[in-house]
Amino acid sequence: MDPGVIGPDLDQVLERALFAGLRTVDDDESFIYRGVKALVAQTDAGPFLAARPVAGPRRRFERARALHMLLVQARPALVTAGFAAVQQASRAFAAELLAPAAWLASRVDGGGVDEDRVRELAAELGVSEMVVQHQLANHRLADVVEG
Repeated sequence: MDPGVIGPDLDQVLERALFAGLRTVDDDESFIYRGVKALVAQTDAGPFLAARPVAGPRRRFERARALHMLLVQARPALVTAGFAAVQQASRAFAAELLAPAAWLASRVDGGGVDEDRVRELAAELGVSEMVVQHQLANHRLADVVEG
C-alpha cells in the first residue's frame, strides 16, 4: 500500500494517538436514537469517544468521521446518520482519508470498473465497497458497471 494511504492500522493509530480516553459503549440501547453512531468530545484528559460496538470497515469509517468532528467542533458532537452539513462533511472526510481519490485514480483507467475490481480496491484499503463506489462516483473517476 502507498505510504500516503492510511492503512488498516487506522484503529490503533486513532486509539493510541487521539482517543486516549477511548470508551466503547457495548450496548446499542445506550444510544436512544438509532441514527447516532458516536459521541466525541475534547476533555481535560484528552479526546473522548463513545461509540456503538461495530467492527471492520464500518468501525474504521465511523472512527474517521469522529476524527473529523474532533477537528472541526469546539464542543461535544454527535456522529449521526443525519444529513446536516457537518455530518455530510464528516462522511466526505472519512472517505477521502480512508480511500483517497488520487490513489483510486491511479488504479482505474477512467472508464468502467466492474464490481470485482471495486471489491479488490475496497479490500486493499480496508473499507467497504460503498466507500469506493462513492469515491469513484463523487470524483468522476469511473463508472461502476455490472459484470
